[in-house]
Amino acid sequence: MATSKTIAVILFLITLVKSSNAAENATTQPLAPAILIFGDSTVDTGNNNYHANANFKANHIPYGVDLPGKVASGRFSNGKLYCDIVASKLHIKELVPPFLQPNLSDAEIATGVSFASAGSGFDDQTMLLTKAIPVSHQPTMFKSYIERLKGIVGEKKAMEIINGAIVMVSAGTNDFILNYYDFPTRRLEYPQVSDYQDFVLKRLEKFVKELYNLGCRKMSVGGLSPIGCLPIQITSKLTRGISRRCINSENKDAVLYNEKLQKLLPAIEASLPGSKILYANVYDPMMDMIKHPAKYGFKETRKGCCGTGFLETSDMCNSGSKLCSNHSEYMFFDSIHPSLATYTHLAAVILFLTTLVASSNAAKKATTRPLAPAILIFGDSSFDTGNNNYLPDANFKSNHIPYGVDLPGKAASGRFSNGKLYCDIIASKLHIKELVPPFLQPNLSDTEIVTGVNFASAGSGFDDQTMLLTKAIPVAYQPTMLKSYITRLKGIVGEKKAMEIINSAIVMISAGTNDFILNYYDFPSRRQEYPKVSDYQNFVLKGLEKFVKELYNLGCRKMSVGGLPPVGCLPIQVTSKPGRGISRRCIKSENKDAVLYNRKLQKLLPAIEASLPGSKILYANVYDPMMDMMKHPARYGFKETKIGCCGTGGLSDMCNSGSKLCSNHSEYMFFDSIHPSLATYTHLAGSSYATLSKLLDA
Repeated sequence: MATSKTIAVILFLITLVKSSNAAENATTQPLAPAILIFGDSTVDTGNNNYHANANFKANHIPYGVDLPGKVASGRFSNGKLYCDIVASKLHIKELVPPFLQPNLSDAEIATGVSFASAGSGFDDQTMLLTKAIPVSHQPTMFKSYIERLKGIVGEKKAMEIINGAIVMVSAGTNDFILNYYDFPTRRLEYPQVSDYQDFVLKRLEKFVKELYNLGCRKMSVGGLSPIGCLPIQITSKLTRGISRRCINSENKDAVLYNEKLQKLLPAIEASLPGSKILYANVYDPMMDMIKHPAKYGFKETRKGCCGTGFLETSDMCNSGSKLCSNHSEYMFFDSIHPSLATYTHLAAVILFLTTLVASSNAAKKATTRPLAPAILIFGDSSFDTGNNNYLPDANFKSNHIPYGVDLPGKAASGRFSNGKLYCDIIASKLHIKELVPPFLQPNLSDTEIVTGVNFASAGSGFDDQTMLLTKAIPVAYQPTMLKSYITRLKGIVGEKKAMEIINSAIVMISAGTNDFILNYYDFPSRRQEYPKVSDYQNFVLKGLEKFVKELYNLGCRKMSVGGLPPVGCLPIQVTSKPGRGISRRCIKSENKDAVLYNRKLQKLLPAIEASLPGSKILYANVYDPMMDMMKHPARYGFKETKIGCCGTGGLSDMCNSGSKLCSNHSEYMFFDSIHPSLATYTHLAGSSYATLSKLLDA
């Protein structure tokens, strides 16, 4: 089985693909006509260099030490900011210049600039301390930009560029640090932080509407980061000691602000015809980096790389400051600002949003060709698009209504959901095909074969004993099916072209859930052999490793391997444990097992990759996004996460034409008692965007 956290939390920044000639041709054109940036130091690419009174500047070493030529451009980091990375991945430009930079070329103007200023905020009082350019003044700069743009391309074309541009807004942190926490001047007026949040959000709303009135239509608005985990904030609380624990109260405030922002933005969008305004979640990804640093290659998340890392920023981080030896191992470069490594991870998350809003003609033209030559799918029911339909003995099939009720024609295709599976969604976003056909489907066309198929089987697993109960196609047998596929592919395009397709194909693997449910939890046949779940996990992972290596030997090079979901929260698992009552609480022990398995998998995959030259094998995290959906259902539009939409929603193999369905399928996280709904798969596809971006850029 197969999450955003963030974003919509398995579509993996797919528009970044450069892996095949087709992909390269598809992505050489810009995916948006321009990029326009507003906000504070997180997106200031150098405006403060030209703002004489600004108190915060980064136009000196060691800032920019990892930029080409070690240029201290004014960016508060060791390299690019995430807006630069997004601009690069959208094929707009490598670096977004500051609007105040003298002698900007016409080409730079036409493709967008940054108006952001380090130290800025939505609250004008913030600038009394920082002397930055207020966010409220940045639209005035934008008006000057528009006039120059009109002089270059004409009024009509200028407005087309503005309408189609990707607009990124990032501000708010300075307002809370400088006006409420460290210098509590606003507390007198707003004793409750919730009231100050509302004040800031009103200013944000006014700002967004002003941008809209100037022609902006596609906007991404960033929430607050975990303010209480910024090194300088921890330092400011003298009681933190050696442990340097985050300040929970400030983090809770940030979460509340972000929740309000997520509710506000759709309301703003609804009031502005033709707009697309999306929330950019930076809090959750940064918290994940802090909680799981090794996952991101970090060794230090509590202090910056520059100087002591506790206080240094702006002028205090200078040529005399000692730097850490490996910048990429530090989450923060100075005591406030993320490192290039962190911005790279964040950009992957934010880019999902920008690709959602990059719907201009330029984007459409640039992305009509496939971004990968083919997609190949292996695993269980989370990926099976219909193979079990053609498997007489299979115990689990979904070739009947209400499955597929939200597919075109309400086709019960064999997919265990109300609509597409997330492998279908990814194939669509890659412009490969709308639906990935099952390999066992008779009379597959040559075109379907060339662009990839699905070998997954509902009820499958890495442990062959699983199939004694399910009668599914074992994962271990699916490479045999791949061999047959390759033989047919060679007959269509020739041996050389066939192997080029296999080498560059996106390979997605999702299995393991059935092994634990059917062999260890509900029918504990493997417990006698493996009394400790850790030992059974190791057994399953050995099967997984053998499988991945077999795919490699057959020519697969670019693989995404899914971890386990929160097994203990699947409706059927909750039902199977008496005593859960009305609350239907998740089974913590099974979730803990899934977390342990996923950690082992994350360590195993790089080792497998290192042993297979030319391979790129990445972990696809489905656990965290699904848990986030359960903890924050309203964020995803869900009203029910504890039962499925079909029938009682708590029992398996009882979803049929006689089952009563929920009235709104998209409000349910699960469609039946095991399998996610189309809405969930859509979110999962979004959350996996960042992973696939790395895979496809390989």
